Amino acid sequence: MEEYKLERAVLTRARSEREIVEAVVAARKQGLSWKRIGQILGTSAQAAQQRYVEVA
Repeated sequence: MEEYKLERAVLTRARSEREIVEAVVAARKQGLSWKRIGQILGTSAQAAQQRYVEVA
């Protein structure tokens, strides 16, 4: 049972990360700043840019 819960959690996390990537790409296309994206993600502009710049 615990193994199943862990597998489900990993899948959920992967889906969530894909959603965040898609949202970051859309936000950048609309001109949202890295500073604002960082604020929404709860991190700095620099950290957000470093993590998502290749996909955005």
